[in-house]
Amino acid sequence: MTSDLLLTIPALDQEYPRIWSTAHSESIPSSPEMEKGGFWVRSIAYLIDKTVLSIVGLLFFFASRIAQGGGVPSLKNFFTTLILTYCANLIFGAAYFTYFYGYTGQTIGKMVCGLKVVSTKGGLIGYRRAFLRWIGYIISFYTLFLGFFWIAVDPNKQGWHDKIARTFVIKV
Repeated sequence: MTSDLLLTIPALDQEYPRIWSTAHSESIPSSPEMEKGGFWVRSIAYLIDKTVLSIVGLLFFFASRIAQGGGVPSLKNFFTTLILTYCANLIFGAAYFTYFYGYTGQTIGKMVCGLKVVSTKGGLIGYRRAFLRWIGYIISFYTLFLGFFWIAVDPNKQGWHDKIARTFVIKV
């Protein structure tokens, strides 16, 4: 038995990591095409993605205000709109990151910055691992961004979300 505790799904014949693996820091092969993306360029890519998601969130907010008849909202309607907008943003964000990372390995921000998310073996990560990576985003966010700042000090330039999903961000 190896120390990385891989979970094998026989029907799919694919390996997926458990969340609490003991071997998260394996190195990706060093070659020019596998150069890892650093903290600052990844931060810019993430800000671009959050800008896209914020625009969609604002559109949803205004659409929900129009659907409620516009005008001056009551306090109850306003908070209902905020809660619905937050939930919609959460769902859309999960779909956005899961789809783009699972399908191409790149979100709009990663495309603009010339980055790509890959598995530790260098391939696409698939939807399941992409969703797990998004869960890691939530954990990294709600721990005062420590999971994101970890990229700056980690020798493999991995944030907590990368370690959880066993991914790397490389320059393309």
